[in-house]
Amino acid sequence: MNAKPACIVSALLDRGVLVSASPRSPLHLAFPAVLAAQWMPGYSRKDRDKISSPMLLLGLPSAPLHKIRIVSYHVNQELYSGSRGSQGKLGYPTWQGEMMSRKRLLIQTAVILTALTVTAASVCADDDNRGNGNGNGNGNGGSAAGLVPVPSNNSSCAGLPSYTALKTALVNAVAAESSGLNNQMWATLVDRNGVVCAVAFSGTNRAAQWPGSRVISAQKANTANSFSLDLSSNSNGSGQPNGLSLSTANLFSAVQPGGSLFGLQASNPVDTDVAYHGSSNNYGTANDPMVGEKIGGVNVFGGGLTLYATGHLVVGGLGVSGDTSCADHFIAWRLRHALGFDHMGATNALAAVPGPASLFGGDPTHPDNIIFDISPNPSGGVGVSASGFGHPTCLNTGNQKALPDVAP
Repeated sequence: MNAKPACIVSALLDRGVLVSASPRSPLHLAFPAVLAAQWMPGYSRKDRDKISSPMLLLGLPSAPLHKIRIVSYHVNQELYSGSRGSQGKLGYPTWQGEMMSRKRLLIQTAVILTALTVTAASVCADDDNRGNGNGNGNGNGGSAAGLVPVPSNNSSCAGLPSYTALKTALVNAVAAESSGLNNQMWATLVDRNGVVCAVAFSGTNRAAQWPGSRVISAQKANTANSFSLDLSSNSNGSGQPNGLSLSTANLFSAVQPGGSLFGLQASNPVDTDVAYHGSSNNYGTANDPMVGEKIGGVNVFGGGLTLYATGHLVVGGLGVSGDTSCADHFIAWRLRHALGFDHMGATNALAAVPGPASLFGGDPTHPDNIIFDISPNPSGGVGVSASGFGHPTCLNTGNQKALPDVAP
């Protein structure tokens, strides 16, 4: 094994083990529940706020600052023990918890860090031997002598826009759109696996836009990714030969009572532990606690779009929230176009990716666009969509056909 220190740190960062706010900030060792469960039976995400965090030194010359905050599995008295003579939350008797010494804590934490570092070094060495270095593996990064595996939840985020790119494009998209309430917005990117890759807001701080729209934006991203296809879906006479893109706006009518998809919005609930975990101060930053986690959720009004890369390949989803649902869709559309992930138009080799707007709404250059074709229902309640994919108009609704055409 001949791995460079820079590669070791990079591997740990790529796999979500180390996190850093910037290239010159201290590196923090994340300790996800999947790892903690191996060392702490009974550990749950809700216990994270009770975990102590001593400082250790890591002798890696590539780290800008060699201090790494270790979130160890030495938890407070409440987790280790209950009242005298009883067992604590993790099943340890009171006397056992009390006798856990600081020296033992540091030794145990060092063992965990060493295992992670050795594993990353092995991965780097393997990559050097193979010569691929593409960072797109789908395993868990291997293991070192049966010790803790390195997670790789967010490896497929590598091909998606960075946090900085998302935030910059979001600010510009919000400024360009004049419909709706003129609010600031939240935006979230997920990869094809539904893992959150980036969360950003357009305002000066996280309170400048509706706080509740952060999770809604992630829910929309997950929905668009979950219910769209590319040409790889076509095999053995089934599937969609050119793919099929559905925006969250396209789902509104079908999920109404009596609709063909009624109940869909309750089928994949948001993981509230992921949604509300961590410090609120990190919401909408590069270290948003949702990043690297699967948020889940289904949203059925405007603001969620599928990400199509070159070759009409689905690589994830984008969600925007913070204004009327119509404005959310318009801003999401501008944002996807600015990020360069709307490759759905026809090319010399590929037919256009179809969607409800191109199939039923007479809008061939905007396949998954919002459709305003709902007429009043004589019986009351929600109106009737002529296409079955319609969305209600909103306050100060813009012209959906004036949005940028999708790219080939």
